[in-house]
Amino acid sequence: MNIAFKYPLLGWLTLGSAGLAVAAPPVMRDAATHEQLLARKKAEGEPALPEGMKPCQGADPSKTGRPGDLIERSDLLCHGGVATLVPKRALLAVPERFRSRLAMRDGSQVVTWEEFLAIHREWITTVEVTLDEAAGRALLPDKTVRRVAESGNVVVATFLGGPISVLEYRPVPEAGTTKK
Repeated sequence: MNIAFKYPLLGWLTLGSAGLAVAAPPVMRDAATHEQLLARKKAEGEPALPEGMKPCQGADPSKTGRPGDLIERSDLLCHGGVATLVPKRALLAVPERFRSRLAMRDGSQVVTWEEFLAIHREWITTVEVTLDEAAGRALLPDKTVRRVAESGNVVVATFLGGPISVLEYRPVPEAGTTKK
């Protein structure tokens, strides 16, 4: 009987060792720049842009209209040594007694919304909103507005459990009507 069949591992080792070779390390080089790629295309007789495309004119859209930094676009909740960020306009109500919790305290650790809410559930109430309500295309239901007004807690708008900005309601004009 062949020893490789009696001891399969030995067979694999003997078969595998015959095909082993040390591969040369890959050659590292710098990536081509845009100018180098254009020069190569020109040398090969290819147009710089595909047919029908024209170069963009004006300001670079990737550099204009950029949002502000995360802190500028957020409100902060901080209490008990932990803090979290929520989008601006996600805080629907902040009673006077909780106003001091809107500023960062030295030594506080920033945690996720879920962690913060679990720790401070006694003074935070969440109100689930729809995307249309958050975008200002639909009014918040009267029941929700009353609940926010009557709550003695900080009220945070959420969508699928996460905080979301709620824009001011702006009715959408009906089809066929024009603005005057």
